[in-house]
Amino acid sequence: MISRQAVTLSKRTITPLSRRMFNTTRTVTQEGGNTQKLTEKERAAEKQWVRQHDEEKLKALRKALEEQEKTTNKLKKDLEALEKGQ
Repeated sequence: MISRQAVTLSKRTITPLSRRMFNTTRTVTQEGGNTQKLTEKERAAEKQWVRQHDEEKLKALRKALEEQEKTTNKLKKDLEALEKGQ
């Protein structure tokens, strides 16, 4: 019985559907290569977005630093005024 199954399996031909699936898969891998790699345009666009995002962060940090310096200067003046009053 095992020999019959082995003979039957070896006589099977590849169906047209499985041929088509194989060819499509083969074509995609040949044309696309490694699909995980970014193209140069995608890399450039990503770098541009990162630079712009970093610039926005720096701008916000500079604004926060400026406000903090104003607050610090005001507190120093208040402290000096209190020390002179004593």
